Amino acid sequence: GLMAEIHCMVYAFDVPDNPALNNTVFINYLVTNRSALTYSTLNFSLYADTDNGATMDDLIGCDTLLNAAISFNGQIPDGGNAGGGYGDHPPAQSIMLLNRDMSSFIINGYSTGNQWLNRPFTSEELINNINALWIDGSPIIGNGCGHNSCASGNVVKYAFPGNPNDMDSWSMLQSPVGMAEYACFVNIQPVTDFQPGETVCIDLALTSAIDEH
Repeated sequence: GLMAEIHCMVYAFDVPDNPALNNTVFINYLVTNRSALTYSTLNFSLYADTDNGATMDDLIGCDTLLNAAISFNGQIPDGGNAGGGYGDHPPAQSIMLLNRDMSSFIINGYSTGNQWLNRPFTSEELINNINALWIDGSPIIGNGCGHNSCASGNVVKYAFPGNPNDMDSWSMLQSPVGMAEYACFVNIQPVTDFQPGETVCIDLALTSAIDEH
């Protein structure tokens, strides 16, 4: 095994006069190499399943400048006629790396209608997602559905990085993939020369925001 010692601390602040901070949960990971080996390259990936209210009408994307994943609802009201969500004011949820860069970003989901977009269930499929490949090993194509079976164009490392409010950008709102229950891998810039006794710190901020207007 890797012989790593992992500490996790979750904390928040009670500051009602600062809505952004008041609606943020922070997570700190400390990963220490307890082996006698120096690892030339160590990859970290954060798997997140946000489930914004009603789970089957979610969309997800990333902001490469903020090193963040962003989950939001695909319809209003949340859950549609079936309900079960936040109604007319569903929140958006971001997961931001505070002290590391995001090296790639990819999504997966349930009941998407696209086999290549399903959750990884084998070690090979998991490794594919961690390496910014769909579970079938295909690369991310930077437009349309994002897969070479239904899109053509350049190979990219980040799925759906566009602004949903910009119809000319590439977000899930402009994609034919559609709403479903989605999760994502936020893949973190690899650590090199990870020596015995060395500790890596990873800080995250999970912020939710509701449009109340």
